[in-house]
Amino acid sequence: MAVTPNTERQLDRHDPYGAGCALDRPFPTDFTRQVLGVDPGDAVVRRWTDATGPQFYAEAWGAEGGRGEHAWSRTGSRLFVRTAPLKALLGAVDRNLVVFVKLQKYHQGKSNDRTGDTSPFTHRSLIVITSKNGDVWLPQRLSAKAKRALDALDADRRRDFYPRFRAIAGLPDEWLARRQEAAKIDAESLRIFIEGLTPDEAEL
Repeated sequence: MAVTPNTERQLDRHDPYGAGCALDRPFPTDFTRQVLGVDPGDAVVRRWTDATGPQFYAEAWGAEGGRGEHAWSRTGSRLFVRTAPLKALLGAVDRNLVVFVKLQKYHQGKSNDRTGDTSPFTHRSLIVITSKNGDVWLPQRLSAKAKRALDALDADRRRDFYPRFRAIAGLPDEWLARRQEAAKIDAESLRIFIEGLTPDEAEL
């Protein structure tokens, strides 16, 4: 799934029934479209079809209000896909589909009653795994291996989905690696960069 990079269609900002998010509906990636042979099926690009009919359908909704510091925006989107093309895609790449659902509830004026944690939010998570054969599996608990991987994470990162997923999957944390690489820049290199010095000037 991806997001439309070009929103230069000049949606009327004064239209009370218009929402900019309608121009950023999710859509199948180029790789997915090539594997499944689907193409846009309408001018607005809400549907993607193949020879047998529509296979993907995208929806977007939203509302905006207020002005200045009181401005607010509520948006959302979703992408529907038929079972047959989804199974075909998973089979073509020999992968499983992992769906993560996180529900967050805000408790005004309350903490979550955990020691050392004053967050007013509580969370519930659900993971669903679909195989290329269409079998659905809902993990009920973490394995010992997954728990060890999570315990090895920094305490401040254990609640974020990205580092948790990468750790459980045994994959490197690319975000953390980039930050660590950036931290290696020494003060002299930073001075040269900020001042825009040439190599000859930097040696003076």
